[in-house]
Amino acid sequence: MEKKELTARQKEILNYIKKYSATHGFPPAIREICKGVGLKSPATVFTHLRSLENAGFIKTTNNKFRTIEILSENEFLPKKDKLVKVPLIKNKLKKDWETTYENTPKTINIPAYLIPAKASVFIFEAPDNTLVNEGILKGDYLIIKKDNKAHAQDFVLVLNNQNELILKKYTTKDSVVGKIIGLYRKI
Repeated sequence: MEKKELTARQKEILNYIKKYSATHGFPPAIREICKGVGLKSPATVFTHLRSLENAGFIKTTNNKFRTIEILSENEFLPKKDKLVKVPLIKNKLKKDWETTYENTPKTINIPAYLIPAKASVFIFEAPDNTLVNEGILKGDYLIIKKDNKAHAQDFVLVLNNQNELILKKYTTKDSVVGKIIGLYRKI
């Protein structure tokens, strides 16, 4: 598909999406685009997104939140760091753990150097400040290595009886889902 020439506003919106995605690791929501480019109407942004999609610059999934995929080069990404899409898991599971892990639609781009080679990992967003004394804050993206084995003093993600994922220091009674191997914090 040959890409057509964009209007000034479409270029501005595309650049905003690229910058936002490079900074946050995921695409902006419609209202964030409105705010970022100074538009008041989400419908106007939606129309511009359709034009960008028809021109082959982006791809979206209908009625899905934050599903803008950039199809052209993102010049705002650091050139030296390769980014890897990693699944994002929330603390409340809708189904069993394996189904949630295998079918999670949300991903976050993180630098590849943060992930061990051949490790099966996912991101878990810290839901609260329960481990603030250990340097883990609410909203931190924790890189979890999928592993049901842990040792004393390991910080782990466990599955409780209410089908919730909980961050804590390992004890032998825990049903371990994975170990915290890294932290990715938005500043």
